[in-house]
Amino acid sequence: EDFIGVVVNSDLERTGDFSCSDPMINQLYSNVVWGQKGNFVDVPTDCPQRDERLGWTGDTQVFANEASYNMFCPEFYTKWIHDLNCCRTKEGGYTHIVPNPFGWNDFAAGWADAAFICPDVMLKKYGDLRLIETYFDNMKNYLLLQIRKAGGKYIVRNACFKDWLNMDDPTSEELISTAYLAGMSKLLAHHAELLGKSEDQKELLAIAKKVRKAYQKEFFTNG
Repeated sequence: EDFIGVVVNSDLERTGDFSCSDPMINQLYSNVVWGQKGNFVDVPTDCPQRDERLGWTGDTQVFANEASYNMFCPEFYTKWIHDLNCCRTKEGGYTHIVPNPFGWNDFAAGWADAAFICPDVMLKKYGDLRLIETYFDNMKNYLLLQIRKAGGKYIVRNACFKDWLNMDDPTSEELISTAYLAGMSKLLAHHAELLGKSEDQKELLAIAKKVRKAYQKEFFTNG
């Protein structure tokens, strides 16, 4: 009786709901919504129960699509995507967490790719092309940075947290990282088309094709 629990989260309008005949699934969805509230306090964090409260980029890009069904959050993500671009490394990479109070200077496939995926979610959900237009050059430079670090061979190495939840049979980090490079090159080529950047579109499609061929050669057999 001496304590009162107060819910604190960014004030976002609820826009989506879900219910079905299975009470366990309904409870699961309720947990998702409450998890979103707990993680949306100015910054999209990865989990509200730990003491770090950090804006992990990988978790953000995974959840942005679901989050924007549940709540109206274009301003929330626009602010964070701006922060994401402000926190780029000197090389032009995107850091693991945003904001970045520790000054980490690393980037990793899947995490850094929030720079492409989150603006694309804003485009698909709200028809807002401004983020892609504003940060297009940053995104393209990051793709080219990965290729330079790969020695021009289009296989990305040592740039991923790996399949870190699979302890017995982890997936190759090169496979994951290179797949992201191919996917993001193709996605940014689509964005270039929407922006009327025909030369960038051609260049990015050519990159995506080269990455795909390198991926097939590296990870598949002829048989």
